[in-house]
Amino acid sequence: MTHAPPATQGRTMFCTPSAAQTAEPTTIVLFGATGDLARRKLLPGLYHLFVSGLLPERWRLIGSSADDLSDDDFRRHARSAIDEFGRVPSRAEHWEPFAAALSYVSGRFEPGSTGRLRSAVEASMTDLDSPCKLSFTAVPPAASTAIAPAHGDGRLPVVAAV
Repeated sequence: MTHAPPATQGRTMFCTPSAAQTAEPTTIVLFGATGDLARRKLLPGLYHLFVSGLLPERWRLIGSSADDLSDDDFRRHARSAIDEFGRVPSRAEHWEPFAAALSYVSGRFEPGSTGRLRSAVEASMTDLDSPCKLSFTAVPPAASTAIAPAHGDGRLPVVAAV
């Protein structure tokens, strides 16, 4: 399924879509997806990029945290965050294609427990026919010490910068 950004013609936004239209399809993994940083900044920011046409034409966001949520629960969480903290309201014409790109994997992310997340990332990469991955680690510093070594175990981004 393709999650194309809405048409940009006739909108006034901060900038005009350009490189996003030629960017490779990308799987985005958001660690700490139900936390404060994700709620206040990252989810509203990603939605704004989508509405502005600045995300790749085809993309997926896989949220992950210790909270036990379904995909639909995570979508409701994301919409609530966007409505409360975003600069762009979650109107149906934008929200529905954005929400279709969201999924969620619950559980702790540490070495030896990455199977479900790895499977979700691999499925996304297969669906998108692209190896491009991006991860955001929106967790407290103490939690990041478990996430960093598990990237290799979970076969997540090989080339990374912290």
